[in-house]
Amino acid sequence: SQDEYWNDFKTHRLIRFGEYGNLSAIAEGATYPTATTPADVEETGTLAGTKRGLIETYTLEAMLDPDGQKLARFPVLLGKALGRTVREDAIDTITTTNPTMNADSVALYDSTHNNTGTTALSAAGFATTRQAMRKQTAAGSSKRLGMTDNDPMYVMVPIELWDRAEAYINPDPSFQQTTNDAADTSTAGLDRRKWKHLKMVEMTHATDTNDWFMMADPNKIPTFAFARLTGVPQPELFWQSDPDSPVMFDSDTGKIKIRFWWDIVPLDW
Repeated sequence: SQDEYWNDFKTHRLIRFGEYGNLSAIAEGATYPTATTPADVEETGTLAGTKRGLIETYTLEAMLDPDGQKLARFPVLLGKALGRTVREDAIDTITTTNPTMNADSVALYDSTHNNTGTTALSAAGFATTRQAMRKQTAAGSSKRLGMTDNDPMYVMVPIELWDRAEAYINPDPSFQQTTNDAADTSTAGLDRRKWKHLKMVEMTHATDTNDWFMMADPNKIPTFAFARLTGVPQPELFWQSDPDSPVMFDSDTGKIKIRFWWDIVPLDW
């Protein structure tokens, strides 16, 4: 992802820079042609309305527990819940939410973008998807990205497809000798060891057991931006335990609050 830090709640512009075509051949003494400046494309995002959080109430008895187990587990579980929320939001935004891109007013996944398919997760599916990714063109250019910029790095799968994907990415020696199986009857001869460079991401919360995705190296193709509030790069945790506070005074209870702002903006299909 591309990290962003915004210091307000206005709409922010995220620029995706175009690329030049190939260089021209220059004859001896000839004048260099003027380059066509690549067009920039922008997506937008905002932290307005993106604040997430929870409050847990605890009692004085829990605070005075000599073992501290009751009180100690609350911030751990709140942090775990927030981490899961960020993860699911990021995965959903770049997979199933399918937002409309500002660049061309077309959904992120669309036949116009040549980034959708119906091939099941298999050696053939991996190969088909890799070809489609390599054939994608650079922003503002008709030149294909190829394996240098847009080769798959990640494969994202639901729990139901993890074991099958694992068999391709991390095959044991005996599996490497197999050239086909029931789901790949037309792909005899494919070398499954070629997928060992892929990294797996489990879409734990996914409900469609047929959906799977491939993504390139985000350092080469910034797939999405992860924006946070300036000065708040990490979640904030607040404790209310002052015995003179109204809540503690009236009911012998305190509170723990967790808070975080973030926005996830798809940048490139």
